[in-house]
Amino acid sequence: MERPPPPYEKPEKPSDLNYKLNVSIIDGNIVAINIKHVKNKKEYDKFIKKDDEFWKKYRLLFQDNYENFVKIMKLKFIDDYYYIFNCDLQLVDEKISFHMYYNNIINPFDIRFDIDESENKLVLMKRITELEEKLNEKYDENEKLVDDFIIEEL
Repeated sequence: MERPPPPYEKPEKPSDLNYKLNVSIIDGNIVAINIKHVKNKKEYDKFIKKDDEFWKKYRLLFQDNYENFVKIMKLKFIDDYYYIFNCDLQLVDEKISFHMYYNNIINPFDIRFDIDESENKLVLMKRITELEEKLNEKYDENEKLVDDFIIEEL
């Protein structure tokens, strides 16, 4: 794979040990950002999809082409071409401030957004279990209605 040209100001490779950053692409079109803050041991997550407010706000910076955005995020964070653009992370008021910027004459960008703390995984598992129980109850109710209908028709 051919490397894209570097920006006019070559960024430094991130070396901030306060954060562990993981960016992945889900189903080829959802950008998932996960940040673990080493000191406070909290996790922060953001999922960016084509119909999100994030994309509506910044789409013109990527020629209104979501696939370009996904491709650039993949090159930067998955394929480890760290020099594509700069990225800074900072803990601000219980949120992570995520800053991506690229200084170039032709198509520069400066994007800032906050990432909220992730919900506790135990809370999420409990919520999933509750929803599964409700779904099973509805299924049982539907089964009873179908059985009653069949009996009435006979």
